[in-house]
Amino acid sequence: MGLIKLKCPSCGADIQFDESNDFGFCTYCGTKVMQEKTIIEHKGEINVTIQKPVKIVNNDFETKFANAKNWAKIYFDRGPNLVTHGTKKGYDAVVQYFSDAELVGANESRYYVEFADFYVRANIEGIKNKTRVLNSRDTLINHYIFCMDNAISYCDDEKEKQALTKKKDDTVALLKEELGKIKETKAGCYIATCVYGSYDCKEVWTLRRYRDNTLSKTWYGRLFIQIYYTISPILVKTFGNTQHFKRTWQRLLDRIVNNLKDKGIEDTEYRGR
Repeated sequence: MGLIKLKCPSCGADIQFDESNDFGFCTYCGTKVMQEKTIIEHKGEINVTIQKPVKIVNNDFETKFANAKNWAKIYFDRGPNLVTHGTKKGYDAVVQYFSDAELVGANESRYYVEFADFYVRANIEGIKNKTRVLNSRDTLINHYIFCMDNAISYCDDEKEKQALTKKKDDTVALLKEELGKIKETKAGCYIATCVYGSYDCKEVWTLRRYRDNTLSKTWYGRLFIQIYYTISPILVKTFGNTQHFKRTWQRLLDRIVNNLKDKGIEDTEYRGR
């Protein structure tokens, strides 16, 4: 028996398997691929025509994708407070539901389109009603572009690709116009960002969660935040470039972060302010 060559309908990889088998598995993404055989009788001979592979429905993805879309609808229609995912609430919870779907369907164009739409709407509406803040116009726009570029790359239909490209370009233009009217808010963890070198790292995500979900809930917590953001820029500007300053504060912050993690505060990506 010979080998037949096919293209995986999920990841696009070139694969091959024994022509005597009715199906095989992609060695790159694991998708089950079937071959359709049309048997034609012609003058006593049997000709076998290999047609394009049939994509198997990913039921796990379909279930989790539908679940994510449902929670996103609840988020907008009934309010963020009604959406939970484990210890996560509101925006973070919806993002986690989408992440669950991505884990089993990262090559699905529909996933990226749906998440991109949620991401833009949730952030724009949140910024306008002051439940979210705009830290960086470029970051928000670039993340949308990243999602839509993935959607386009995983799309098999050329007309749909063109439609998605137009949708991306039109939305980016609208985002630039809308976000241009809004002032960026620089609410970084000044000392923490200086010490760890990034506003978006595990240690700072933990500290930001503690600030937003615990400290900001009490008057003395809010007072501490206000004092911190008043003094912190001065300290960073004066001593931020010295190794002694960074080593001293990192030892202190490492202990604080580890203590917060022991109390259940997560260090996963945080999309709050």
